[in-house]
Amino acid sequence: MLELRKVFHNEALDFCDKLSLCVDRFRLDHAGKRKDAFDEAFRCAHNLKGAAGTVERHRVAELAHALEDAFEPYRTGGMIPSEQYDDTILQSITTLERLIEERATQEEITQAFAHLHSIELH
Repeated sequence: MLELRKVFHNEALDFCDKLSLCVDRFRLDHAGKRKDAFDEAFRCAHNLKGAAGTVERHRVAELAHALEDAFEPYRTGGMIPSEQYDDTILQSITTLERLIEERATQEEITQAFAHLHSIELH
């Protein structure tokens, strides 16, 4: 299991890097390209959630799932997210990275969940 967790650590951080790159494309003018960015971000979060579950990193899986939920309403490409949305997603990705590295505080984690759940309502 230790070897698997090491592999997970590196791959999870790669998923976080890909998620950050997707955020840069969320505000594109062309709906099709925006949809592609959200689809890719959703897949990254989904794959990260599954990998985290496999190595019993349940909080990582939960936060990745919250990101999936935040991406879902935008996956059609029709809506353009606000800058506040982008900032919230980027902050959550940073918290996710810190959680993967086992450096996140409980306050950071709680705040990331609260922010992600609040953007789902708008």
